[in-house]
Amino acid sequence: MVKSAQFVKILSNGIETNFSRASVENNLPGESYYDIIVNRKGEKLSMVIKKNDRGFWGIQNRVQLPLWVIDLEPELIRAVKQNEV
Repeated sequence: MVKSAQFVKILSNGIETNFSRASVENNLPGESYYDIIVNRKGEKLSMVIKKNDRGFWGIQNRVQLPLWVIDLEPELIRAVKQNEV
């Protein structure tokens, strides 16, 4: 069960994060993902978090993201898991 299709979370370092839950068309169980926008001092970056084949959430295309966003991954995953309860 999902609590919300869209929600905002302020992370521990004050970064505002917008989550939008989506799913692949004709999706199978577990093919849902979240579009995420992080806003740090006017700098907005977007990314996708989804489950891998083993069922673990993680940032997709992380090579393109700055290190400060990668460092937020544990908090982002916690927020997603709390919403998926």
